[in-house]
Amino acid sequence: MVLKDFGYDGEKLSDYGFMPCVINSDGAIDFGSTLKFNTVKTGCTGINRLVSSEYENVCTATFDVCKNPCKFENFGITDIELRQLSRWLNKRQYKKFKPVYENGEFDDLYFLGSFNLTPISTGNNIVGITLAFTSNAPYGYGETGTMEYTIENADGFFYFSDTSDEMGFNYPSTVKITCAASGDLKITNDADENHTVLIKNCKTNETITLDCVNEIITTNMSHAKLFNDFNYNYIRFYNEYDNTQNKFTVSLPCKISIDYSPIRKVGVIV
Repeated sequence: MVLKDFGYDGEKLSDYGFMPCVINSDGAIDFGSTLKFNTVKTGCTGINRLVSSEYENVCTATFDVCKNPCKFENFGITDIELRQLSRWLNKRQYKKFKPVYENGEFDDLYFLGSFNLTPISTGNNIVGITLAFTSNAPYGYGETGTMEYTIENADGFFYFSDTSDEMGFNYPSTVKITCAASGDLKITNDADENHTVLIKNCKTNETITLDCVNEIITTNMSHAKLFNDFNYNYIRFYNEYDNTQNKFTVSLPCKISIDYSPIRKVGVIV
């Protein structure tokens, strides 16, 4: 598997006439999905009992880039070119980084993060740049998919299969619910019955948007007591090793749209 290009914040490395290469670095990577196990040793047996676990690191990757010899006769990187790449890659916000590999491997994989740049000099010329990427998480993501469901009757249901590599509870990016009747909206996951989503006093044709990542609820109508009518349980999926199916029961007829980026436990392979 060879990294042949990458996209970042809507542009590609090849747009600048550059390509991944090997000059100083051998392509250092850290998948990030290294678990730290917190344990307590039992006195009578000396066995470590697991108390909790957590990720220790985020995904990182270090690799070099240079000018594409098919596009340039002079391999030297000018100060203007260096500034252009720095302006593009070295941002204060986490932006979408999408590696492009030969033969289309991991075509739907992306990360969120930013780069630090270190010029590589030979004599008086800058001949390459070492890029150090740091993501916001110990894993990557699959491209966002949108699933749409129509609940025609009260207490109807729909199924969602969680394709994430992470077991436990996973959250979608956003959920939009357009009510076809007025009343109290309840959404219950059979695999997570103690986590019912409750929004009271919904109106016909009201569209309620749940930002499950930033924990924000909004509506397209006047709903003066929305923040009191919501129990602040956001829709989530339960993922077991041998069962990823979630059955949601919905108390009101409505249309539901779910945007979801499944977790991918893969690092940046360079």
